[in-house]
Amino acid sequence: GDGDGESLKDSACTDGGGGRAVLWLQCSLRLADNPALLRAVEQAADGLAVVFVWRHGQRPSTASAVFECAAAHSLDKALHKLGNRLVVLHSDDDDTKAAQAVAQIVHKTGAQLAVLDASSKCGTSCASLLENALSDLGNNAALEIFADSHLLLPFDVSCRALGRSRTGGKILRWPTYLRAAACLEDDIGERPRAPPGVSKKKAKRAASSGLKPSRLSPYLRWGVISARQAAAAGMRTRELLWRDWSHVCWRL
Repeated sequence: GDGDGESLKDSACTDGGGGRAVLWLQCSLRLADNPALLRAVEQAADGLAVVFVWRHGQRPSTASAVFECAAAHSLDKALHKLGNRLVVLHSDDDDTKAAQAVAQIVHKTGAQLAVLDASSKCGTSCASLLENALSDLGNNAALEIFADSHLLLPFDVSCRALGRSRTGGKILRWPTYLRAAACLEDDIGERPRAPPGVSKKKAKRAASSGLKPSRLSPYLRWGVISARQAAAAGMRTRELLWRDWSHVCWRL
């Protein structure tokens, strides 16, 4: 639901470390297999505010925005069952204004820690913008950033799968990356259970034929499920590594 931070003074407490925390979710709109959320809960014994910034005006006008709205609503319902709510801030489609709105929540609630889900394309820039916005308010809350929660392999692990040039640089070749990344699958760790809403039959469509897509792309895009959960449901590792590959190429 909407909120300006004042009502968060009495937000649901957890059994984690001392203090209050604010979690800014961008593209990891789920409870399970969410490292940023786990970290925020660990440090929020006196209250946790889970924040989402809506940038599409009064009504979503695209299919992507409609799905994003539904994903945020679903997360709010899940949080409500746990005694918390999703704090939705309305902002223009501008990273600076979004960061300033979140900084105001951190400042008003007296949070000692701000946790940023930086898995979106603008994640890195939002981190620096949030840091600047907190500084402008004279707020010294700590800032922690989680940038890999949307990937099957952590970014540093994926970088190890890239080819090397004779001069020591990295070579971006998909076949080389795929072969090496397959050998690094143990670095994924124990796979979480697939979420209840994602059947193995649906996920395995991607493994049968290119003409039968899994239709999981929007769920992965907005983090309703993680790549690790999709793998646990039976989606082909190759398809998920292709997503990792594209993100690695973009970030480098």
